[in-house]
This record gives sequence, C-alpha cells and structure tokens, in this order.
Amino acid sequence: MVNVPSLFIFLWMTVFGNGAIWMDRNVLGGTLSKLVNEPDILLFAFFESFPMAKAICVMAITMIAIFFVTSADSGILVMNSISTSNHPHSPKWQNVFWGVLMAVITMALISAGGLKSLQTMTLISALPFGIIMFILCLCLFKGLRTDELYNSAHMPYGSRNWNGEHWKLRLQQIVTFHQKSDIKRFFKEKVEPAFAELQ
Repeated sequence: MVNVPSLFIFLWMTVFGNGAIWMDRNVLGGTLSKLVNEPDILLFAFFESFPMAKAICVMAITMIAIFFVTSADSGILVMNSISTSNHPHSPKWQNVFWGVLMAVITMALISAGGLKSLQTMTLISALPFGIIMFILCLCLFKGLRTDELYNSAHMPYGSRNWNGEHWKLRLQQIVTFHQKSDIKRFFKEKVEPAFAELQ
C-alpha cells in the first residue's frame, strides 16, 4: 500500500525543488536565489514563471490552508485530551477556545516578525517536549529491560507475581484446607459452581 503523503512530499521535493533550481540557474538568472531568506514570497515568485500562475497560486494557498487546518485540528485534539484528562467527549466550547487561541497566537507572531518569528517560537516551545520525549525514551528502555528480565527469570509462575508482601495471608491460604470438612466446603462452594458454569 502506497503512503500517499510520503509520495506527495517526494514528488513535490523532486519535481518542484529540482525545477526551481533549474529555472533559477537557466531561466530566471538567480532571481529565486535572492529570495532564499523570504520563503513565504519565494514559492509564489517561482509559480509566477509558470503558465496559469494565478490558478497555481490559488491551489498552493488552498493546500497550505488544508495543511494548517489539519495541523491545528491535531493540536486541538491533543490539548483537549490533556485538559480533560483524556475524556472521550470534550465540550464544544473548549474546541472553539483552543482553536481561537491558536489562531490569535499565530497571527500575533506573524504580524510581529513574519514567518521567522513563528518558526523561532515553534522551536522554543518544542524544547520542553523534547526533554519529555527523552525521558519517555529512557522509561521505555527501562520497561523493556524489566520485561526482558522478568521473562528470562527461571522461576515458577506463582512466584513471579509475588513480591514478598502479605506473606502471612498467603501462608494462611496455602494451609487452610487441612481438614476434610474444609475440602468438602471448597468443592461445594468453588469447584462445583465452576464445573457447572463450564458445562
């Protein structure tokens, strides 16, 4: 099965990326290279060299809008899960609140310093999550090592699930059925109902 997003990114980078480099060197005389520090203008300047440039620019804006809406929807879903302790149904006003907050912060950053300030803020805000991801990786490694030690230990099954606590209660349960009446009661209360249910 083909991964459509990966295929699209591959085609975009190879077709448009190599096309932009070739056109900048052979047709546009380095015009695109001068805009390398302004990526929000560079894309549309490249599209202007194509026929039907306006239609291509509209298509690009539509794709960018879909990308932002999809990313924002994922972010709203994560923030809702965190703020409601992973409740399956969050209130509608909360979805609107997170969406409006994200839009306001994004527009404020773009108006303050353009795309560069938005990218810088993204990197700064991602740093704490990077530390959290590193801790999660360490915990995963520790859990996998514990699981490997647990499965490789040559111990009886019943001993694996006992950590030494409540040893008096376990000992009492082991030596409880030492009389015939106790055994009969156990068969009547436990074994017979179990076999009846099995039947």
